Amino acid sequence: MSPSPFPGMDPYIEGPLFWPSVHGRLAVEGSHFVGDKLPARYYATFDDRVVVATWEDPGLRNYYPDLAIIDRKRPTRSHRGGTAIAAPVVQQTMFEEEMKESRIEIRTAGDEKLVTAIEFLSPANKTRGAEMRTAYLAKRREFLHSEANLIEVDLLRAGERPPFPVPLPEATYYVHLSRAERRPVGEIWPIRLADRLPPIQVPLVSPDPDIELDLQELFDFIYDRGQYARRIDYRRPPPAPDLPPEELDWVRSILSSKGLAG
Repeated sequence: MSPSPFPGMDPYIEGPLFWPSVHGRLAVEGSHFVGDKLPARYYATFDDRVVVATWEDPGLRNYYPDLAIIDRKRPTRSHRGGTAIAAPVVQQTMFEEEMKESRIEIRTAGDEKLVTAIEFLSPANKTRGAEMRTAYLAKRREFLHSEANLIEVDLLRAGERPPFPVPLPEATYYVHLSRAERRPVGEIWPIRLADRLPPIQVPLVSPDPDIELDLQELFDFIYDRGQYARRIDYRRPPPAPDLPPEELDWVRSILSSKGLAG
């Protein structure tokens, strides 16, 4: 296995070059990790929704920043005379991107009742004003008023987290578990950059006990299967947003100890 140089989440994976594939793998491979532990009356699957967004959506613009560039070239002179010929204005006229929103669903076999949904947050549903964020928050409200349990896994530093009635603990990443029978009380796993990703409890229907999903084991498996060790250039700075100075120093020290620093 080719492990990430970091003990927990790898901040280099969060950029637009790698995150879309990691995001999809979290749901696909995670459904297998969960399914292997389920009693026979349940099954796990993944819901892979394709959403089409345009460059007008701030969620897409923030993730693909070059879409906002407008290149106004200076007039050039004709080789045949001295008359100035205006150069064209180069700008994005239309752009559509298919973006996947993925989650794990645990259902009861036979009646297909949704027991627990595990959502992996994406850049678009963490961007203020984005249509995809609005749609996600509406779906989130449905879950929180239903009989299904909801787990939100946020492994992205960028963006605005979903709303909570009280401020969340200071952390780089987090996991939120809302058990249907305990609402509005929820459980939060705050995760610092230097922490290993935690094993989280996945509730089933009472009286069946929770099963465990080890997020670090899942991430390590995805990192290895995706061959990200070959693809990531650790000599470059981590993707935006900028890390606080103390965390950036820690990242550099980890990479230097692994012989990966630039």
